[in-house]
Amino acid sequence: MILVLFLTNATGQGKMLTNDLSTGLPLIPATDPGNHFGNEPTKMPDAQVCKSKMQANFYSLYNIKVDAVVQWYSSHLSGFKKVQGMRTAVRNLLSTIPIERL
Repeated sequence: MILVLFLTNATGQGKMLTNDLSTGLPLIPATDPGNHFGNEPTKMPDAQVCKSKMQANFYSLYNIKVDAVVQWYSSHLSGFKKVQGMRTAVRNLLSTIPIERL
């Protein structure tokens, strides 16, 4: 016997987020896998980074190139600046773009 469990909303579809649950920052549309299961994140383990506590969510990206991700976030996160080597960070961490407040 195989048991399959899907977390869905009342209409039978997964929840589609347009903003990150923790920060409220906008999410790139490429987090939508296109299968109606939603784009809810995977919570990453809490960690210590230098002297700060890190809490993070991981969002998978679908059918998009790194340059397009960098361009989208650059244009949608006004008030933030890119960290040098951002393209490398996106490639290495898949969907995490390091940002810092101006």
